[in-house]
Formats: sequence, structure tokens, C-alpha cells
Amino acid sequence: MSVFGETVLMGAEMDSVSYHGLESFECTICDNVVVVLDSNDTSIFDKESVRKALGLSTDADKTMAIAALTKCPKPGNDKGSSITFTVPSDNNSIRNITLCLVPTACSRNNTPSKSHSVGQLIKSNRGNGDITIVLLPSNDDWITPQAVQAVKQFPLYCEKKIFRDNLNNNKTNKINLIVNYITGSSELRNMGILCDNTRGCCKLVDMPPNVSKRQWNEANVATVATVADVATVCTCDCNCDRGCSSAISISCVCVCVYVCVYVCLTSSFFTHYTITLHYITLHWLTATATATTTTTVTTQVLNCTTYVKVAEKIAKDFMNNGHNVKLTVIKGKELDEQGFGGLFGVGKASEHPPALVVLSYYPNDTDIDSNSNTNTKPESICMVGKGIVYDTGGLSIKVPPNMAGMKADMGGSAAVLMAFKSIVESGIITDRPIHGLLCIAENSVDERATRPDDIHIMLSGKSVEVNNTDAEGRLVLGDG
Repeated sequence: MSVFGETVLMGAEMDSVSYHGLESFECTICDNVVVVLDSNDTSIFDKESVRKALGLSTDADKTMAIAALTKCPKPGNDKGSSITFTVPSDNNSIRNITLCLVPTACSRNNTPSKSHSVGQLIKSNRGNGDITIVLLPSNDDWITPQAVQAVKQFPLYCEKKIFRDNLNNNKTNKINLIVNYITGSSELRNMGILCDNTRGCCKLVDMPPNVSKRQWNEANVATVATVADVATVCTCDCNCDRGCSSAISISCVCVCVYVCVYVCLTSSFFTHYTITLHYITLHWLTATATATTTTTVTTQVLNCTTYVKVAEKIAKDFMNNGHNVKLTVIKGKELDEQGFGGLFGVGKASEHPPALVVLSYYPNDTDIDSNSNTNTKPESICMVGKGIVYDTGGLSIKVPPNMAGMKADMGGSAAVLMAFKSIVESGIITDRPIHGLLCIAENSVDERATRPDDIHIMLSGKSVEVNNTDAEGRLVLGDG
């Protein structure tokens, strides 16, 4: 079952990611292995579990690994290094093993986990085909941030012909991610949820706003994984690596969504740390061809209408599975009638009407929104995300090249949606309601568009005089 809904985002992932614990993994070691370390301490190869994960079956293999790690170039302050060696494989072929060292220092662009470098190193050494990735940080708190960056190098959306051809030939790559958690543990499960939905968040951001047609073989719709554990979402501009190649190069824009993970204090695994969700560029997820009949299908597209359907599908699936999730959607002229002047004013010029989507989760029937005494109940958590599916700037239109990449202006709401999904799936928050608000609109241009000098009345009752229609974010978030 597709997490997004087959009528909205149909497809099958070309790269299938599975998660395994170091001490008891059951996956087959691929002929391409990438290992991420934060020191060149060769004693790591004394552990039988590590040698097994790397496919080092003999003492000679271990000796080669020690020699390679010793010769690995010293990483820089902000850039990692790597070295590759080969050993015989179990299937009479050659196994390539790449040892990667993360940077030695923290800078303004990274974190103690050096997760940004992990993404760069895996991207540079992933190759083609199946791959085994082994993460061996010295601090277990760094495993999840590194894992998130690792899986982001295998995007769910791509318009490249090679991607479509591989799917048409039913070719799926397997990515086995091995970390120092116990197989079957809540830590490994929650890490997998976070990683999968992070890929889903990137997919939403990567999808283009336009609709096109193409001839394609009919196919069965397969499962798409997705997610993030969070409580607070913010956005910032920064210089970072988007983590993948793209069909359309967008070099001038790179925005990160920082998802601050906060969970119950009783959790032994999650603490409080920051994970970077980079906006990767165009990656397309299409259906695996299983029939020879040719039909015209619509390319995946993210506009206000389809985005609302994505949220509705996720909420409906939770409801059908017995989760106490509620959904409220206010869209189009209903926004204006109910006083959401900011959100309606920004999106009213688009062919696809703006919408406010509210997802609410009441674990264990907690409901502080009721009329009961709330003094003894914890406060609810509310996440509000900016969902501008495309930002032309409005009548204060952006000039080249500033408009390129503005499909990513809905990244905050994508993080909120996948954060909400993560919290419900993992069950890590049980004592308070969780709300996710998606302020969805397209800042477009036609005769209905907001003009500089227009005045909007917000839901709070405050009046806002517009002097720049490209300052739409504060208007939609203000109504949220």
C-alpha cells in the first residue's frame, strides 16, 4: 500500500532500503560495501560482527582491511576521505570495500555526528546496483543522524531516463543499512521510520508543480516508504550538498529544514538533537512495469490539490488502522469566509485553491481540547509548516535566476507532515495530543492576485498591508 495513495503518487521505489542490527543482521553482504568510521583505529576489525558485516571471511581479508585503513588519507576539517580495496566474494567475484573517514572537526556547516559528510561520502562511493552500508560511529547518539543522511542518497523521485528504464525492466537495487543497534529493538525500528519518512519528505519537495503526459507501460502500484520524529520545525538558508544528481540542475537554491527531535523524557533512545533534511533535486518514482499494455499516464505532480490528497490519504490510513487521528481541511473560498485572509490572499490567484490542512493525533484518547480540566494535563504539541507549492513571488515577481527551485518552498509543511506521520507510527509520544498544520498555497499571478497596497485581515483579526507579495510566508504561517 502506497503511503501517499496510488491515485495521487503512484510508483515503486527503485532503491529498496532495509535496516539491520550489527550483531544479528540477516541480510546478504553485497559486492559493494561502504563503511563509515570516525577514526582510523584498526582495532575495529577485531570484532567478529564487524568483519562479518564487511564480508571479511579470512585473516588475509582482515589484514588487507587494516592496511587500507592505515593508508586512508587524513580527512579535512569539513570534508571526509575514503579508500577502496578488494577481497574475494562468496560468489566467486570481487567485493569492493570502501572505508570512509568523516571530518575531524566541527564547523558551522556540520554537527558532532558529521552527518553531512556521511551523505557526501556515500554519494561519492555508492556506485550502481546493490550496496551494503555499515555505519560505525564511536557515539551511538550519532547513528540515527548518519543513517538519515545515508538513505537520502537513494531518492524516491527521478525523471531521468535511466531511472524509468530500470523500473520498466523491473530492476530494483537493494540497500542494506547495518548499524550498531539490536535487530528487532525499538531503536532500530524508530530509526527506520525516521529514515523512510525522510525520504518521503524529500520526495514531496522534489516533485514538480507542472502536469505532463507520457506514454508508459501499465503497472501495478507498489509500496512507497516514507518520515521524521519531531516536535518543532524551522527553516533556514544554508550552503549544503543536496545529495544527488538531478535531471534539471538547480544550483542557486539549497534550503534545509531542521527538524528538532523532541520526545518523551522516558525514552531511552531519543534525546534532543537536530537532523538536517536537505532538499534533494528532481527524482522520480514511477510504477514497476508488469504488463505490456501501453497507456497515457500523468507524471507525478505536486500542486495544492494533490498535496491535500496526500495528507488526506495519510490521515485516512491511520484512521482505518485504529489510530485516533482527525483531519480538518479548509480550502478555497471557505478560507476567506472563515477569516483566513492571509492564506487565502496568497493562494487565490492559483488554478488550484489554497488550503489549510489540520491533522490531529490523540494518543490513548488524550484530548486537552475538550472541556475537561486541563490543569493536570500536559500541553499539546503543534507543528505549523509553510506549504507554498510554488513561489513565483506574485506580482512582486522574482527575477531570474531567483525563481528556480521555488518548488521547494513547501518544504516546511512536508517536514511537518512526515513528522506527524513518524510520531503516530512510532508511538513515541503517548501523553499529549499532536497537531500538524499545513498552510498550502501557490503564490501565482493572474487578475485575482494580491497587489502591493492590498490589505488582508488575518484570522487573529489583525490587518496586514502588503508592500511586497513575495513576502507570502509570514501571511500563510500567521493564519496557521
